[in-house]
Amino acid sequence: MSKLTAILDHVARYRPPKPLLPKLKELRCHHTFEASSWPLANLCIFMHEGLQQLSISISSSKVVHSSFFNALPFQTPNLTYFEFRYSKSGRGYEDALLSCIRGLPKLETVILPAFPVPMSSVIRDDELKDLNHLEVNCFGDDGKLVHPAMTQHLQLAHFVPWSILDLSLTVRYELAATSLQVQGDALRLRSIIICSPIVESPHHVKQLASTIASTCRGIEKVHLTFNPKSDSIPKVDVNFPSESFVSLTDLDPLFQCDRMTDFRVIHLYSLKDVSASDGMLESFPNLRSLVLNPSGSMSTHRLCFSFNFFLKAAYAWPNIEYLGVLCSTRFIPSDQEIRRYSLRNLRTLDVGKTSVDKYEIQIAFLLSEILAPGCRIIWDTPNNKKPTSLNGWYHVEKLLPHLIERAKLMRTTIYKMEVKLKASMLSRSLLEQKVLTLTNELAEERELEWNVEPLL
Repeated sequence: MSKLTAILDHVARYRPPKPLLPKLKELRCHHTFEASSWPLANLCIFMHEGLQQLSISISSSKVVHSSFFNALPFQTPNLTYFEFRYSKSGRGYEDALLSCIRGLPKLETVILPAFPVPMSSVIRDDELKDLNHLEVNCFGDDGKLVHPAMTQHLQLAHFVPWSILDLSLTVRYELAATSLQVQGDALRLRSIIICSPIVESPHHVKQLASTIASTCRGIEKVHLTFNPKSDSIPKVDVNFPSESFVSLTDLDPLFQCDRMTDFRVIHLYSLKDVSASDGMLESFPNLRSLVLNPSGSMSTHRLCFSFNFFLKAAYAWPNIEYLGVLCSTRFIPSDQEIRRYSLRNLRTLDVGKTSVDKYEIQIAFLLSEILAPGCRIIWDTPNNKKPTSLNGWYHVEKLLPHLIERAKLMRTTIYKMEVKLKASMLSRSLLEQKVLTLTNELAEERELEWNVEPLL
């Protein structure tokens, strides 16, 4: 690596008149602590008008100079994808970076770190008309997404342009809702991911849900989440009042979005009022993925879906591929109910903190009737090695493939028997019809004979 760095330093120092790789379309530069000695400005040897995608990730130990961003629009004027991951702000490069973005009119995707700068100064509809994917998040030294204690410094108002189709933000729900409200119903968003650094209240969850439903009529994907590793997320409070739990009814406004294909809600505490799921079941005709906080804490039987929800989901969303819910084993449907429905397209079932409560065999039999072969089951694994009720899922997972094959064989056998029975009934019906026809013909012949005899 050191030899390659030395070669690139030499090439950059002498500034060749032509780009080093003139046919290069995509460039990714991920600086780590080990590679931090290589200047970011040396990327200029790869820059040319044909470059379309540029991804940069650097550690906080690296100094970013404004000159690099000042030159970028002239060196790569046709960029369509620009990604810059950096864990530090307030280093004096922000203004140059924002000017750089405004100077790249063909950008379609932009991924930026959060700034203490009004985002309205970054993106304007008359400058970036092709922009359809925007992410403003907080990154660590490794370039991965992180969630600091607070992101209230991110000023969002008036920043979401009408052309945006996909939006991903690390920000409080209240700020995201305010930004969307400013735009009215002019947004064309099809995907929105909001990851909050705090435990959001039911009020702010409902406010954001209502705002998305009213401003993003064509929305197809909604993720409302948080990151448990954030410094602002407290430990689970066993005395946390139930009235402060987010309710399924707080999400009611989003059930109006009939184009939804991917819906995810993640919160520290379990959802309540899950029995009021009928409105959701009557919505989302094209749903492919549904995750309703399967790993929420402080769960009780009242805060869990029953296993009947699987049967209702199979009827409401026959094409669903990913399902994640917290269930209670208190009520398990009967065999007669189970055989009426199936989740034949389901690829992943996330049961989170669902406890099997020593009902491994019953649950395995239930799932074998409604799941297709190859469906993956995932659940929360405890951090320690102490036995918990979640360990029962290992037994369910072990039993399930054999039971699914058994259920499939039984369904095939029953189908063949039904076919034979129908064929037998059809043959009997045809025989009875033939006998009836012959009987009628014989009766007609006898009647003719009786009518002819007097004439003789």
